[in-house]
Amino acid sequence: MENAIQTVLIGGNYRGGTSVLTKMVVQCGFALPGEYGKNLENRALQAILHRRRKANKKELKPLIEKYDATHPRWVLKHPGVHRHLSRAISLWRSPGVILILRDAVASAQSEKRNGHKKPIEELYLRNQENNAAMLKTAQDLKKKGTPVLLLSYEHLLQRTASVAEQLVNFLGSGQVEELMPYVGLENRSLFPPGVEPKTAES
Repeated sequence: MENAIQTVLIGGNYRGGTSVLTKMVVQCGFALPGEYGKNLENRALQAILHRRRKANKKELKPLIEKYDATHPRWVLKHPGVHRHLSRAISLWRSPGVILILRDAVASAQSEKRNGHKKPIEELYLRNQENNAAMLKTAQDLKKKGTPVLLLSYEHLLQRTASVAEQLVNFLGSGQVEELMPYVGLENRSLFPPGVEPKTAES
């Protein structure tokens, strides 16, 4: 059966499992276009999405159309993508949205271990607000008919096979057993075939 989802948009909290999910989506047959680093975030699109709270559609459109022209299916990872979807969801071709929620305290502690300078209480509140905002975005998108998959970071680690099965069913492609190796602290440096960080697509 032909897959209805052609563009996957992945969002979540910072230090919340979005990189792992992106690897799993790529393994399911979705391209990672453009130039990106180890965090697998498209540098050109990130520059636009980070610049303002609501992205400029005129700036986004030519980049999205470029990737659409060269990739039948592709994925974008941006932890704060939910902030832009009410305004820009129509730009993406047959989108499917995956939002992964993580315990706000655990996210804040992970950010501090990663060298974040803000007080942990401020990080906790931001992550808590992000979780609430993602749930509201998911609710709004579903009402408009956009496919949305809500996942738990904790379940990704503890019930990996179940989450992998949900992902495969949502995307309409992939094999559960092929997704399992990407989860786990010891596998952070594992990337799908053909994905080399810090490379640029011609």
